[in-house]
Amino acid sequence: MSAVISRANGRQASCEPCRKSKIRCDHEKPVCARCRRRGLQARCWYNPSPMTRARSGPDGANDVPSSTRSSRLPPNANPDEVETRSDRHHVVRPTGTDHNDRSHSSILRPGNQTSRGSDHNEKIRCERLAIVTKILGEMRHLQVIEELLNEYFSQVALVPKILISRIASAVREDPAFISLICPPVVGSSNVLPQLVDRILLSTAAKVDITPGLDIESFCSLYCGGSLRVETLGLICTVAARSLFHKRYYDLQEPDKFIQMLFRCSNLSLRLARDVVSQTNDVLVWLAYENMLLATIVEGDASLGVWQRLGDLSSDVYALGLHRETSLSAQIMPFFLSELRRRTYASAYQADKMLAHIFDRPPRIPGRYSDCKMPLDLADEELFGKSPDILKQARGRLSHDGWGTDEKYRSTTWARLRYIVGEFREETTEYSFFSLASDDLSKLRELSGRCHSKWDALPSHLHYNEGCWNSDLPRRVCMMLAKVYLSYLHVDFQIHRMLAKHHPDSLGELWAVSAKMLQTFLQVVKYRDRDCVSPRDLPTVVLAYGLPPAIVLTAALQDILRDDSCTLPLGLNWSMLVRSLSVFNSHLESICGPGQLNHEFCVHASKKISKTLDEILESLASSPTRTAPVGGLTSATIQYTSPSALPALGVAGDKAPINTAVANSATWDYTAPNGSNDAMTLNDIDALSGPDLADWAMNIDWTGTDSVWNTL
Repeated sequence: MSAVISRANGRQASCEPCRKSKIRCDHEKPVCARCRRRGLQARCWYNPSPMTRARSGPDGANDVPSSTRSSRLPPNANPDEVETRSDRHHVVRPTGTDHNDRSHSSILRPGNQTSRGSDHNEKIRCERLAIVTKILGEMRHLQVIEELLNEYFSQVALVPKILISRIASAVREDPAFISLICPPVVGSSNVLPQLVDRILLSTAAKVDITPGLDIESFCSLYCGGSLRVETLGLICTVAARSLFHKRYYDLQEPDKFIQMLFRCSNLSLRLARDVVSQTNDVLVWLAYENMLLATIVEGDASLGVWQRLGDLSSDVYALGLHRETSLSAQIMPFFLSELRRRTYASAYQADKMLAHIFDRPPRIPGRYSDCKMPLDLADEELFGKSPDILKQARGRLSHDGWGTDEKYRSTTWARLRYIVGEFREETTEYSFFSLASDDLSKLRELSGRCHSKWDALPSHLHYNEGCWNSDLPRRVCMMLAKVYLSYLHVDFQIHRMLAKHHPDSLGELWAVSAKMLQTFLQVVKYRDRDCVSPRDLPTVVLAYGLPPAIVLTAALQDILRDDSCTLPLGLNWSMLVRSLSVFNSHLESICGPGQLNHEFCVHASKKISKTLDEILESLASSPTRTAPVGGLTSATIQYTSPSALPALGVAGDKAPINTAVANSATWDYTAPNGSNDAMTLNDIDALSGPDLADWAMNIDWTGTDSVWNTL
């Protein structure tokens, strides 16, 4: 039974026929049991303010539900105009409902007994009809959309490909859609209004989940005769994300096609939130996929993304994904409980990443959740028709839920990123207040737990450069590298906070920065068009490449200025300069003219390049000035430019730095021409202000291509 609407006095609201007859209502929605027995289904609706006196018109004059009115749009209703108005105002929402139980029976019924209220609700109804008509009009591209769904290869996709393909097929096989896609058909002029009414009524109905559901029965709740608005929005959203990764060459203007899909996604999500009586799985999937699509179209740090994250967190809590008790086998089938765990894990890690980008508290804190991670099962095993398939697959799992066959699945990445998200959340808590002495010890303990947790992962989940030359697909190598960069970034944040209070932690900060820079350069070196979207690369550069590059550039200057500063074991001075030079070349070319971050990247590149040139010129100008080179002699550094340096990299453990040379060297460094325009760890004003944590605030995260600002 769905949650009930509460009146202002806290009591459960009764439907209007029961309230006026002064009989007990069972509060069922959309139609209560008493009205069904009495044949009053058409008059059963819930008034959130039943005691409000009508200003004009006789009492009960507006009790006739609008479902008896014509379902056709009025002649002056323009779908494009309605879409624009709804897109700007986010569609008017009825009042008096909580989040989880949004029984908007006002889709087809008046919400007020005044003539003014009736006109207002009729206007809302016409707008909704126009929105659905607009979305259905774009379904003429359903064949292209379905092909994009079939090509969707993302390893971190929330909705399994098996499920999204069946949903798309069910929509395509709907007789009403056949009439829309393949006109002319006899009587097809009457198909669209009937289909619009059917979709709105289905969207308002509650989705009943039972333990005996299989995948076919689950799909039938959202397709066929029960086709819902959120179903159409989901297939449009996933198709748009697929088009970002792999161009569909039969399209003459793919960018406009993406814009159309993005508009349909937004309209579907907003309308579904207004209409649904209760949050459901497809609505949450649509909210998540729409948020990810918005990060690509609008930018990671756009206001729209943050607002979508807030709505998504509300949906997660409303559906009960954070509570393990709501996922029991007595309530739902096993495959759906695993999908909901995967949904929570995906939303949880996305929340932590966006909270870091916005520098705001997370909206899905783990302390209020006991939801377990999804098991490391393949989609084919999860949806297997035979129970033996699932039983055998679960038998191959380790005690902590990892697969023992060393295969990579979508749940594998969901589990990995969930683990990283847990440590990212703990790290974020320390960034919102001044650190005390005991907090510093807790940070070190957190870093130790993070290392231990990572080391305890199955061996095939550990990234190393050799994977690029192995038999592993490039997509798998790319995901391993991205997850490893996320793990290193958490450690980077911990040691950056420690270094602000204890200079002794600088060595650890430099070491993890070198690992991040090395891994990033490997990603760029081995990247493939099929596994890295050009629109994603600037985000990877700015998120995982620039912060360690700034730290290491400042570290080289500190070493030349301060005799007591030395590189930690395993780091090679000249190789770091070479790595920074290679990174700088990527920074210059990653964003072309006209792109949003072009000016920032050019400015940062010039600053890093100038600092490196000053370091090398200073070393070359004095024959007595040397630099510590790990595993090599204390030969004088005489390189005149970064391009003349030896191969890039970080020295391995078998080639440690010559500490005797490092300790005996003198670094009386002065920038050429007496310039003090040098970049240090405590003064990076030219890049991001006095605090390195503010570097992201100078980055325009609102997209990677100016064309998307027009959406």
